[in-house]
Amino acid sequence: MVFYDGYNDTASAFFNGSAGVTFDEPRRAGEFNLLNPHAPGRRTALYKDGLLEFTLYSGLGQVAKEAVAGIAPSTYSDIRGELVRSDMAKAATIGPAAERKLERQVADLYLANVGFVRDAGQRLGFKSLFFWQPALVIKPRRSPYEAEQERAAYPGWKDFFLGVYGLMGKEAAENRVNDISHVFENHPEPFFIDDVHISESGNRIVAQAMMPEIMAAIGSLKNSRTPRIEGSSESESVRIKPRFDIVNR
Repeated sequence: MVFYDGYNDTASAFFNGSAGVTFDEPRRAGEFNLLNPHAPGRRTALYKDGLLEFTLYSGLGQVAKEAVAGIAPSTYSDIRGELVRSDMAKAATIGPAAERKLERQVADLYLANVGFVRDAGQRLGFKSLFFWQPALVIKPRRSPYEAEQERAAYPGWKDFFLGVYGLMGKEAAENRVNDISHVFENHPEPFFIDDVHISESGNRIVAQAMMPEIMAAIGSLKNSRTPRIEGSSESESVRIKPRFDIVNR
C-alpha cells in the first residue's frame, strides 16, 4: 500500500485544535444519534444550523459577508468566501507553547499510525510505503497566482504548517517515511491550484519522486517468499498476491 499524507493531518489539527480527528468533527458529533426519537432537541438544533448555513452561502449571504468584512476589517476577513474572525483558527489562539505541543502531537500521531500499518503488514503479508506530501506553504518560489493563494490563508496557518512539516522533515527518514514535501523547491512554475491540490504537471513531478521507492518495493516483493499468516503451518500457508493501493487520506 502507498500512503500519501501530511496536509490533511496538519490542516485538521489546525481547525479542530486537536490531532487525529477528521475535518468538521463538530458536525459529525452533531449528526450522532440524530434520528433517535428520544432526543428531538438534537434534530431541531441541526435544522437550525442547516438553515443558517443555507443563508450564509446564498447570494445574499455572500454579499452580507463581504459587507461585514469591509465594515470591520480588523475583526473579520473574507477568506475564500468565508467570513473569518481574526481569532478563528484554534491553533492560532491557543498560545505558542500549546501550538508547539499540537504540532508535536500531529507528527507523533502520524508516526504512530505508520507503525500500526507496518505491524499489520507483518501480520497479514503486505508492504507499505509512506510519503509526506508537498503543500503550498512549503514551496519557496511561488508564481503570482500561488502567492495570492498563500496570502489568502487563515491566520496562523503558515506558521503551524511550517512547524509540523519542520518536525517531519527531521524525523521522516529515521521512521522510513519518504519526505517529498520539498519536491517543488526549485520550481517557480504554478503547480498548486490551491493549498494542496496540484496540476497535472505537478502530479507528474510527484509521481517521479515516488517511483524509485515504489519500483524497489515491487522488485523486493517479486523476489520474496510467499508470506505466511502467523499461526498457520507451512502446508496451510495462504498465498497472498502482491498488490499496491494508493491511499490519500
